[in-house]
Amino acid sequence: MPISDAVRKELLETFKSFDTDGSGTVSAAELAKSMIDLPGTDGMDEAQCAELIGLADNDGDKQMNFEEFLRIVEDGLEISTQIAEEFKNFDVNGDGSIDKEELREVMKSLGEEPTEAELDEMFSEADADNDGSIT
Repeated sequence: MPISDAVRKELLETFKSFDTDGSGTVSAAELAKSMIDLPGTDGMDEAQCAELIGLADNDGDKQMNFEEFLRIVEDGLEISTQIAEEFKNFDVNGDGSIDKEELREVMKSLGEEPTEAELDEMFSEADADNDGSIT
């Protein structure tokens, strides 16, 4: 999924905020420190950040430059899009959420016949706010 010039500019500012030493690259330590304050995340430790950087580290320097950062963002956007598409397959009635009956029907369409206990377990793991639906 291509990133617009406006979004690219915003991402450059974000990247610069991660690059605390101004080197033009972000180390695992810099990324881990930045992830602590990033809204919507539970933070990542340095080892997890090193692993993430390794996924895009084209030049093998164990640092992330801006182009490598963009690649991670683009890959994340692509995965999010794929997840949203798969969610639609489970959301049989199109109401933006998946209830237990929809989950059962999709599992049946995949040739699976989960027991009620298995269905309860799958559903409870995915129903983060325990409201009876997966959103």
